[in-house]
Amino acid sequence: MAFRFDGTSIIGPRGDSGSLIFTAENAADFTGADRLVFYLSRRGSGGVLLTRAMEIDGDGRAVLELAPADTAALAPGVYVWSARYVLGAVLDSAGGVTGGDWVETPWRNCEFEVLEVNGQL
Repeated sequence: MAFRFDGTSIIGPRGDSGSLIFTAENAADFTGADRLVFYLSRRGSGGVLLTRAMEIDGDGRAVLELAPADTAALAPGVYVWSARYVLGAVLDSAGGVTGGDWVETPWRNCEFEVLEVNGQL
């Protein structure tokens, strides 16, 4: 079982991988300098655990790739995720977004649930 969307919730087993696809309504609104930034935080504390800046393709899609190491580091439970578009993103040497025009999205404070795997199906 890989991570999957269920409405705005993301659900999957600890230590698993997954590709989550975000699709914009109007792909023509984006340029090669734009990014979608994904954040995963602890519920309540606001401590960011994972940040990813994704390129947006010509069809308005951005793909979040989760590796087994990303999710193995998370304890089972419910976290909070958000994603925002950044137009004209300014990137640092590691590909992180440090500036640009941040756009609000409907993806704010959504649930990200990590399930424990017990070895039985």
